[in-house]
Amino acid sequence: MRRAKDEKFEVESYDRLPQDEMILRLKAVKTKSGLNWKDFARYFGIPYRTMQDWERGIRKMPDYLLRLMEYKVQMEGGNLKRKFKEEFEKKTQDAE
Repeated sequence: MRRAKDEKFEVESYDRLPQDEMILRLKAVKTKSGLNWKDFARYFGIPYRTMQDWERGIRKMPDYLLRLMEYKVQMEGGNLKRKFKEEFEKKTQDAE
C-alpha cells in the first residue's frame, strides 16, 4: 500500500492484492460482520454463488469491493446481525 500526500488529506493507493490474501480478508470481514455466508451475500446484494466462488478462489474478487465491504462493516460497528435482521424483517413486513 502506498500513500499519496496532498495538502488537505492523505489518500491510500492499494496495489493489487494476492488471491490468498484477498480470501483471508474476505473471511475476516465476514466473521467480523457476525453474519453467515448467505446473509452476508444478501446484505451486500451479491449472489451467494459468486461469494462461494470468491471464497474458494475460483473467481477473483475485485479489490475495490473488498475494501468497500471492510469499510461498511467497520462503519457499522462490526456486528451486522441485528441490523440485518431488522432490515430483513422490515422488508418482509413491507411486502405483505
